[in-house]
Amino acid sequence: MKIEIEIPKEFEEHFKQDKFEDTLHRLSADAHLIAGNYEQETAIMLIKAFANSKPAYDVERVVAELEERKKYNQKMLETYSGASANVVFEAQMHTYERAIEIVRKGGAE
Repeated sequence: MKIEIEIPKEFEEHFKQDKFEDTLHRLSADAHLIAGNYEQETAIMLIKAFANSKPAYDVERVVAELEERKKYNQKMLETYSGASANVVFEAQMHTYERAIEIVRKGGAE
């Protein structure tokens, strides 16, 4: 089964540095001593799940790319004149701004 989870912002760096694995190994050892096999097996399953996981996408990288495209579009708006060109480039600027907003929120409303 495949699920998606959201790592809280304050734990993102820990996830990137594989610190979850260390914690889960300690919990696995504690579970074996205090709880039982099921708890230990669950901790081991989580270790494997996190080891094989990857972020869906890097929000800041996507936003940076959209910002670059928006800057390029702004230059085109400043370079080309004419009512029809302005309408097209201004519409594209709005589209980039909306896309950035959607990415930062994690999806459309």
